[in-house]
Amino acid sequence: MLVAVAISVLSAAALPPECEPPALRDVLPLKQLSQLDGALSVGLDSVATWCFDPSGTWTAGVAAGPMKGKGKADVNAVPTGDCARAVASCDASLKAADKPALRELVVNA
Repeated sequence: MLVAVAISVLSAAALPPECEPPALRDVLPLKQLSQLDGALSVGLDSVATWCFDPSGTWTAGVAAGPMKGKGKADVNAVPTGDCARAVASCDASLKAADKPALRELVVNA
């Protein structure tokens, strides 16, 4: 019986403000942001795969020749083939994510 009295007294006590649950909020913008972030991440990974060689040197999508050390891509070379598609995909994802409302959500989330 003492336990029942203690439980009823404790359940009637108000919680301090720091223990209150946070206000509910719409999570749809966070979901949209995570999807855009995922697309941008995939785009960046594609650029790394198709536009750079394993040592991190810019190739602009041009495959290395059969002989080692022969001909390096110009650092200003225009992306071609799969590299160009990867760069375009990455740019599109970045533009889709670059919205004032989403930037504010990132700051306040």
